[in-house]
Amino acid sequence: MTNLLLYQRIAQQLAEDIRKGVYQPGERVPSVRKMSAQLNVSHATVLQAYANLEDQGLIRARPQSGYYVHQTPALTAPTPDIARVERPGLVTRSSIIQQVLDESRREGVFALGTAVPHVDYLPVRALHQQLAKVTRFHSPRAFSYMFSPGYEPLRRQIAIRMRDAGVVVDPSEVVITHGCVDALQMALRVLTRPGDLIAAESPTYYGLLQLADLLGLKVIEIPSDPTAGISLEALQLAANQWSIKVVLMTSRLSNPLGGVVPEERQKQLLRLAAEFNMQIVEDDIHGELMFEPGRYKALKAYDRQGHVVYCSSFSKTLSPGVRIGWMLAGRHQEEIQRLQTFSTHSACSVTQMAIASYLENAGYDRHLRHVRQEYRKNLTACQLAVQQHFPAGTQMTRPLGGFILWVSLPGRVNTQELHVRALEQGISIAPGLIFSNTEQFNHCIRLNCGVPWNREAERALMTLGVLATQLCEDTGNGTWY
Repeated sequence: MTNLLLYQRIAQQLAEDIRKGVYQPGERVPSVRKMSAQLNVSHATVLQAYANLEDQGLIRARPQSGYYVHQTPALTAPTPDIARVERPGLVTRSSIIQQVLDESRREGVFALGTAVPHVDYLPVRALHQQLAKVTRFHSPRAFSYMFSPGYEPLRRQIAIRMRDAGVVVDPSEVVITHGCVDALQMALRVLTRPGDLIAAESPTYYGLLQLADLLGLKVIEIPSDPTAGISLEALQLAANQWSIKVVLMTSRLSNPLGGVVPEERQKQLLRLAAEFNMQIVEDDIHGELMFEPGRYKALKAYDRQGHVVYCSSFSKTLSPGVRIGWMLAGRHQEEIQRLQTFSTHSACSVTQMAIASYLENAGYDRHLRHVRQEYRKNLTACQLAVQQHFPAGTQMTRPLGGFILWVSLPGRVNTQELHVRALEQGISIAPGLIFSNTEQFNHCIRLNCGVPWNREAERALMTLGVLATQLCEDTGNGTWY
């Protein structure tokens, strides 16, 4: 706690009091004036602390009244069980993944299937202003080639932002990419050869399965805990049996479970990587959406021996359409830059310059505080709707950030069938089948809570609950467990 700023220490202490029940839901916390006098700090410091607690969703301001502990109904549904380890294999899901993606893009479909933030949560106007400024005042350079490693002012801004993830890096070590998937595929192309074995979390982001398929890689799925992320015990057992070239994982807000790997287990993972000579490719695309920013660092922050290639992008925070990502490739940077130079050169010049200008001038941190708060509210609303409308025995995750909810339905419910029936009602979901090369998650779905919570969203969740209940009855599950 000693490294925290004063307002953060105040917020942390009050948050602890709220969690211990010192202040109950609906109760008023000490006024700014009173807290200022008690702690002998300025009003501005207390206001910063209370703003931090608001970002965490722990308190709410009431006009002319003060701050109150946020009151929400308790979540009683359990979290999903952890997966089991199965033998390595080639990916067989690509055609199904493509079908699900195509169907989710139908016009008029309420999109709960793709993990894409709603346009209401994107700073569209500010980005438009920056694009207009760049094309007006910097047109010669904006419309020219920009080669690897990318636009230096943007790399400098990213290096500054990486400090929030605990990573100290020089701008020269940042490579700009066409989004996070581009960074991931370049990392895998440099670190592996066709036929190599890679380890991925289970369940995992379906895009990683597609990448493995395209590159001819075998995949062994390592169980991931909905709270603590990838199972190090299972990874060690797998590494004892097979030669794993790369571990592809997320330490902050894995997709789809939302797990966060604690610091000590991150360090243990790096020791495993050193012991078995495994490279780690870290996908941190949701890292900036942690509800308590600064509490958890990226795995790369603890990497002292160069085992981690870090990949991320602005797709989940600024815009999926601008296609701006980045990677920290360490000792592999020269090879990455050579690969990029003779394939894609670098990302689009105009968007690189516009994003750099936005980060310098347009209040990115303020935007992040706003969307974190909105996603927290949306997640809670979705969780409560699932708890109320889905069949008894349904399980769901408790993510510490982002906007993805993983739901496990009871018994033998086939969520591929639920996906078909939901589409008939104008609702898209992501069935669990596409998040694994095994059959372990056929009863699960991933929901996108990055859409405004309104009557339409509530009706969609109610409809899904009715359809899921019907499927339970159709499969003869008289008892749900």
